[in-house]
Amino acid sequence: MSLRFLVGPAGSGKTRKAFENLIEASPERSARSLSAFVIVPEQYSLQTQTDMMDLHPRHGSMDIDVISFEWLAWLVIEEAGKEAPVLLDDLGQILLLRSVIGEVEDRLSGLKRNIRRPGFIEELKALISELGEYLVDDEKFSYLREACAGRPLLSGKLADLDAVGAAAGVCCIARKQNIPCRIVVNREASFASQLVEKLEVLPEYEGVFISAQEAILMADSGTLLTVVDTNRPSQVESESLLISCNRVAVIDHHRRAADYIEKPDLNFHEPGASSACELLCELLQYIAEPADILPAEADAMLSGIVLDTKSFTIRTHSRTFDAAAFLERCGANTASVKLLLQSDMTDARLRYSIISEARDYGNGIALAVSDIPADRVVIAKAADELLNISGITTSFVLSPVEGGVAISGRGIGDVDVQQILEALGGGGNRSTAGVQLSGITSEEACGRLTEAVDAYLARNNIAQST
Repeated sequence: MSLRFLVGPAGSGKTRKAFENLIEASPERSARSLSAFVIVPEQYSLQTQTDMMDLHPRHGSMDIDVISFEWLAWLVIEEAGKEAPVLLDDLGQILLLRSVIGEVEDRLSGLKRNIRRPGFIEELKALISELGEYLVDDEKFSYLREACAGRPLLSGKLADLDAVGAAAGVCCIARKQNIPCRIVVNREASFASQLVEKLEVLPEYEGVFISAQEAILMADSGTLLTVVDTNRPSQVESESLLISCNRVAVIDHHRRAADYIEKPDLNFHEPGASSACELLCELLQYIAEPADILPAEADAMLSGIVLDTKSFTIRTHSRTFDAAAFLERCGANTASVKLLLQSDMTDARLRYSIISEARDYGNGIALAVSDIPADRVVIAKAADELLNISGITTSFVLSPVEGGVAISGRGIGDVDVQQILEALGGGGNRSTAGVQLSGITSEEACGRLTEAVDAYLARNNIAQST
């Protein structure tokens, strides 16, 4: 039996190629009375069956089974002749957790006030299950806390509102555990300078914001580096700092890309979350009381959620609103958040100038190419603004930057902008993505982008229209 790997970027056709190989080998398997198994997550089993049968020339097969990981476990247990384990359902887990909480209530400090809150046990069960999925257990939390006792806990990522807001959440956790914390930020390249200035005037944040060079000099064998809002080494504030730290934790909501931070000591990665700030809110609810969180920290985290959800219009679910409600109880002020998201008059004029150059590429896609250099925030806001146009569900904005061209993609429909820009070396998520192309002109970048868009439309059998 041979083992084959199909390697390529997202959207390059790996899944389709695997299906085609299985279909081509179907006659040989049938002759030998063998079966092929396609193992997928439970939620994708029906869609995978549909895709497989659409590709099959007879639109049906008796030797290809699409099964989930759960069903695979049952098959293995049945084949081994062992009795299947009895698993507690959601109600059973809640009753068991309620019983355990009752026994240890006197030893709880941070959680004690919330025990009687309606829905607390259900939320705690969901959080424990989620942490378990990513192998984040009590032993790992204790190990990291003890290893970093009395030593700095560094938090860093390219500074936008979600990243700085999440870093502020990490600082709050560290402060609750009496662990010194620093936030690594490049002030010259930061897109959240107003938020940084708002936080650093607080006594609790005196000396907290430092440069990557200062962090490298400060870090030692006991330092824990917490990376928020990215899982890619190339996107952290300083790769040198990442390499120099022995202990690394990752808290992120983006889909894992081809290059990612390998073997972190703690990995809280949830692509289904709206933002990194939402994940920090979930942790904070079980570690700190609302009184422990500064109003400015609550503003910082709420601004990150508002930014990444486009004011709660995309990638929102019940957990997102629960996080926002928690931050409101902690003193978050929506008017203050609105001020953090404002742009100046020059940027507003430039944004609308870019929008005026947009053209309809077809299939609900708007494409705007600017001849005037603009920073990443202006480009992103222009892409967001294009989605307010009737009939436009996907937008791409290109602008020259130092050393190349930046592209920002946004989507609210069926087109996955992440897959399109990943083909150019970028990343993000289904509705928000970006890439920076070096050593290239705007015209060349536009050509490469349209090629990637056309390839995506063809690959997904979307008829191109104008």
